[in-house]
Amino acid sequence: MRTIRINTQSDCYWLFSGDEWKCYCGCTEEEFGETYVIKGNRDYKEIAEASWFEKATDLINDLEEVDRKYFTDLTDAQYGKAKEVIEKCRYSDDFDTIIKVLNILYPEDEFKSGTIRGYCQRDWQEVLYKANVPHDLELLEAYYFGMITEIYDETENIVECVTDDAIWDAERKGEIEKLVRETLDIPENEEIKILMSDGYVTTIKWKEVN
Repeated sequence: MRTIRINTQSDCYWLFSGDEWKCYCGCTEEEFGETYVIKGNRDYKEIAEASWFEKATDLINDLEEVDRKYFTDLTDAQYGKAKEVIEKCRYSDDFDTIIKVLNILYPEDEFKSGTIRGYCQRDWQEVLYKANVPHDLELLEAYYFGMITEIYDETENIVECVTDDAIWDAERKGEIEKLVRETLDIPENEEIKILMSDGYVTTIKWKEVN
């Protein structure tokens, strides 16, 4: 029999010590930086290194005829349309404006924006992303804000992470075992025992003093 432990109490610090969490969001770590731009809430570290985002913001910030030489890959028509859009905008870092500029710079791509939220009211970020490449905003939201659950095997090693929403939905439907089997690829003929965290207890240890 295999024993599986589901830990809903963990904050998964091990996952967020680097960029490993990005690999769980529907793309590789390398693809992540070119897929998502995340910013807006100063309480959280922004992610804004995508080349297409930098190009659009550079154009917005340096839109002067004297700097036209820095955008030699743009046609006069593209440059003119971008200038018209930018001159009408109120905020140069507004995602709606940036999307309009991106549509001019990259007509073959599609860009969208949205908001991801965590547990608390202050947990939010604006997201700008390429809509025509693999993405999953629900997974991004869960991993960005740490709303994930660890699954341990019988040796108490972490073998997988799933979103809290997936655990909640499976528990509500009485399908925890189904979720575990599908997540860990455990066949139906293999017997398993599933333990789920149920809070924790902290006790004081006492020693005798002479």
